[in-house]
Amino acid sequence: MRNLTVKLEDNTFVVREETARYGLIIFDQNNLEATIHTRHKVLQVIQGADKNMVLTENGTHLFTFAFDHVWGGAELVSNGVDTGLDIKGRWFKPGTRLTDAQDEDMVVAVKSGNGLTVSVLHEDTDDTLVMATIYYHLYASAGKMRAVMMGV
Repeated sequence: MRNLTVKLEDNTFVVREETARYGLIIFDQNNLEATIHTRHKVLQVIQGADKNMVLTENGTHLFTFAFDHVWGGAELVSNGVDTGLDIKGRWFKPGTRLTDAQDEDMVVAVKSGNGLTVSVLHEDTDDTLVMATIYYHLYASAGKMRAVMMGV
């Protein structure tokens, strides 16, 4: 298991693994769209025509966060096909979770103090999915999270 921390520094969410920078998330002024830097990639989250958010790399569609407007959370959909991966909360458990097709937790992001603690439970989870989970957690709680992390 890997543990990451997320802190807001100069309007940028900085993700660290111990002392090394793991990634960055920079939101637009509306807290919707964002640029995500992983260790090896630069990704963009843009709003799609259907109001769902779309993750791209160099203009190539990776997947869509297909929002469940009734229960909350999102399915990750690629080329119109459900990948089996979901980002969601769990009843009576804190945080936002990336789950696999068997509904097992892969990544858990939980508010901690004025930041987040992120546990990557499956060592082989791609950086893109880890950062997408963090993005979704921040996006879903954008107003509250940014206010708390900025000390407002």
